[in-house]
Amino acid sequence: MKVFDTVTGVCLITFNKAGSANSIAFSPDDCLLAYSAFERVFVLDVQTGNLVQTFKEHTSSVVFSPCGTRIAGTYYGTLRIWNTSSGCCEHSLEGGTRAVCWSSTGNQVMSGSRDGGLIIWDVTKRMRSRVIHVHTQMVTSVAAFQDLVACGSEGGGVSI
Repeated sequence: MKVFDTVTGVCLITFNKAGSANSIAFSPDDCLLAYSAFERVFVLDVQTGNLVQTFKEHTSSVVFSPCGTRIAGTYYGTLRIWNTSSGCCEHSLEGGTRAVCWSSTGNQVMSGSRDGGLIIWDVTKRMRSRVIHVHTQMVTSVAAFQDLVACGSEGGGVSI
């Protein structure tokens, strides 16, 4: 995994601790970078390239919460939420796939399901608050903006 300056094209960080990158996400303040490789999530300091945290769970998708204090990740049926400071897994919930995003408030996490559903999680209650069946195939990507959420599926469709 490499980080480049978009103006100069210079490589700033090279990180070779694990295999191929499944997902990469910057923290909202651009100070941290989360990088998932199948068996681990690495959190790096962007300025130094130093390893800050390692989460030792399988993860295919990672995203920072809006305040940057948590990272959500999914891997075939499990949604996990880690604390970025302590490295502890705060929640491990059944029902996610490869897609995950946070609401703008940070109170909800949305994840895709294998059966084409969009799962909305209440983070404070640690439970599903709603499942919306929007596709006939696995939801592979999700994105949120204010009170909207969009999701795409293996079948090629996008729903808002």
